[in-house]
Amino acid sequence: MENHKSLDVSRKMPLLSVLIVSDPEKPSFHDYIKDTLNSFYKEYGTGDQIQVVVAFPQANPEAERLVKEASRGCAVDVATEDQLEETVRGEYVAAIEAGDMFYGEGLRKLLGELSNHTSGVYEVIAPKEERAGREESVRMSIFAESELPVYPRGVVIARSVLQDPLKELLPGDMRACGVCWKAALADRGYVRLNYDAFHLIHNHPSFFDYAVIPEVMQSAIDFSIERYGCVEDFLQTIIVGMFRRELDKHGSAEAVRQLLPYIDDENIMAKRRMGFLGKLCLLDMKHGKPILPECTMMDAGQLMLGDTQICTLGSRQFKVDIIEIADGMITFRGRTELHLLGDRYKIFITSSKGKRKYIDMIPFPPFNRVGLDGEVYYEGRRFEVTVPVRTGQSYMFFVEDDLGRTFQLAPRWGNYSGFVDKAPFSYFSRNGIIVTNRGGTLSMHEYTKKRYRKNEIEFLKYLIHRKRYAVAGYRILYHLDRIFSKKPIWILADRPHVAGDNGEHMFRYLQTTDAVKKNDIYFLIKEESPDYQRMKKIGKVLKYGSVKHKVKFLQAQAILCAAANDLATNALGKSGHFYRDFYNFDFVYLRHGVSHNDQSRWINRLNKNIKVLVATCRPEYEGILNGPYDYTPQEVKLTGLPRFDNLYDESEKKLAILPTWRKDIQGEVLNRSSQRDYVGGFKDTDYYIFYDSLIHDERLLAAMEKYGYEGVFYLHPAFEAQLEDFTSSRRITVGSGVADYQKVFRESAIMVTDYSSVAFDFAYLKKPVIYSQFDEDTFYQNHSWGKGYFTYREDGFGPITNTVEQTVDELIYYMENGAKMKQEYVDKVDNFFAYTDRHNCERVYHAVLEDIERKNR
Repeated sequence: MENHKSLDVSRKMPLLSVLIVSDPEKPSFHDYIKDTLNSFYKEYGTGDQIQVVVAFPQANPEAERLVKEASRGCAVDVATEDQLEETVRGEYVAAIEAGDMFYGEGLRKLLGELSNHTSGVYEVIAPKEERAGREESVRMSIFAESELPVYPRGVVIARSVLQDPLKELLPGDMRACGVCWKAALADRGYVRLNYDAFHLIHNHPSFFDYAVIPEVMQSAIDFSIERYGCVEDFLQTIIVGMFRRELDKHGSAEAVRQLLPYIDDENIMAKRRMGFLGKLCLLDMKHGKPILPECTMMDAGQLMLGDTQICTLGSRQFKVDIIEIADGMITFRGRTELHLLGDRYKIFITSSKGKRKYIDMIPFPPFNRVGLDGEVYYEGRRFEVTVPVRTGQSYMFFVEDDLGRTFQLAPRWGNYSGFVDKAPFSYFSRNGIIVTNRGGTLSMHEYTKKRYRKNEIEFLKYLIHRKRYAVAGYRILYHLDRIFSKKPIWILADRPHVAGDNGEHMFRYLQTTDAVKKNDIYFLIKEESPDYQRMKKIGKVLKYGSVKHKVKFLQAQAILCAAANDLATNALGKSGHFYRDFYNFDFVYLRHGVSHNDQSRWINRLNKNIKVLVATCRPEYEGILNGPYDYTPQEVKLTGLPRFDNLYDESEKKLAILPTWRKDIQGEVLNRSSQRDYVGGFKDTDYYIFYDSLIHDERLLAAMEKYGYEGVFYLHPAFEAQLEDFTSSRRITVGSGVADYQKVFRESAIMVTDYSSVAFDFAYLKKPVIYSQFDEDTFYQNHSWGKGYFTYREDGFGPITNTVEQTVDELIYYMENGAKMKQEYVDKVDNFFAYTDRHNCERVYHAVLEDIERKNR
């Protein structure tokens, strides 16, 4: 560092300028700026060694006002990117994105190192995507020299070595489009990868082209070899980070293969925030064969490939998702990756008396992983083992190699296991048995109030020692509320911010039965929802996110929900794992609609542990039972959807256009909400172009005028932030907010959709459906669903179109012919649905009662 000018920290010039970059046009702007500034002032205070500069693409007085408000009177400068040269005064400079948060003592240590003219790596920033309970961070690296080959977010660099404009330091989302940006350093031919580009859609012409990856990175690799005689670890880390985002996408295999020879095994395994399986995929690609079978297990459980430690056998490769106690037996269900070790290794469970039971690893396709070349690089496995429950006895899991050596496994614990990961005093109580977990040793005890209190007090002491005061508080509230709760608690819901789906219809039905007398029945919804007051007139309502909601959730006997996300399975957010011992509810999945695609990767038993899963038709019922969901007729019930009880035909001359969402072009979930961020470049996607063209098609609009039709276009709730991109035409209105689907189904005469399950509701009424599938060849490659039992061409209730012109042709045909469904599709409807008697709610209710009765036997 002798080439670097000395630093005089006594001067007024700040030692470090931190550029916080944000786009005021984003809905999340104010929250992200506030989070970042709050974390900065909490960690650093108001000292004069750091200058804070909030950078905008262009002047925005309202955004400047919001920044000043968020700064709470502390010094903060605001500048457009063209004003940075005159605004930034620090001797060192770093650029981060709004939403990143400072924590710990990292920033103060960083300042000390800068003052002492030394370099190092400090964990200073926790990015927004890492705030969900994981104590991880982006490293902030100090580079005072000019030999930095690639410049990523989180680098602190001396201002004296910067020869290009400061705006070149800005993170990529300051820019409207593009993938790679020139490094902000002298005489480099390098580009820095825009990290946001890896989230972007594959069909946008100005976004990522896989052919660019080797060319761009090879130039950096060549320079590093020429300058240093090797590919720097820093550059290897950047390249592996790029791989991490591409592992489950198709198309980039060749690009990755070209770069892998330059990456050391150690740097692949050291990559943070890359899953174990992803690292194995890269190692297998690099070596041209599976590497785990060639690994050697050391005495402490380390798996070594030569001198590289691949992993330590333990929780990472063995997870117990569900523990159930019934009829004197305890059953463990979970997933494992240990089959990758080959036939040389076996897993067994053993009792404290030394009796072993070897565990079979069952193929489980929902956990398969498809790699860059479209081939399965990991075949998923699950396991299930049942052993007797005997008080005073313990159980442990082991892995055994072909030499007879054993190593105890300390499993990870899932939501339905009752245990908390890494908590030394974790326990749960079921069916007269208390099970404790002490370092992976599971001990069975007879339930007594004294023993239960002792375990709870030990766990509370542990939480308080860990400063988890809120968790301890909720656990205490749970015990207190149980004293006063005289009835079992049932909670029903649709979505956090809206009702109107199967949850509401089931809730209405329950008010007419004896269930409302025997149970405390609540409907869960946000207070600010337009449906909140309406639901209060029907029955008891819980405010989503309230203390009462969380406490009642922990006590719930049954949760009946149209969604299968955290709304139904985790009311406590990132701290939810601390309450797993309380989770004894039966999850009744009411669904949003008929399941016609393969959703086994999402709602399989190990992920959701559904106790009553409603089905509407015989093919759906059999598709779940015969598919890789791991459910039995005890859980899957052919009942029909509750909302079908309220489906009536009140057709008017109305056209409904209701497409579903696309995983690859949806925005990120906004902080502390169920909504998603706006996606820039959305108007360049095939999705937007298709539906905007359809809404404004002159031939369609003329036909609607001729036959007296009006139309409405509703975006899927996942795309709600993109509503501003669409404009109404003279006959088709772009609907705002979430549609009242029941009203739309009743009043519309014709529907256009794509792959959405709304088609089933509409077809149930024997009204014509058109499936407009412009991306028929690629949809399942880029979505959460897989193809299921239902094929649109063989089983669909209407024609399939691939272009706007074909869609308009079909619409005109139906308008000319009185919006009457063709007989071939009427026959398909008659053969598809199991019930049309409007007793669906009743059947669901009896299925819930049967499940609860079975559990209480």
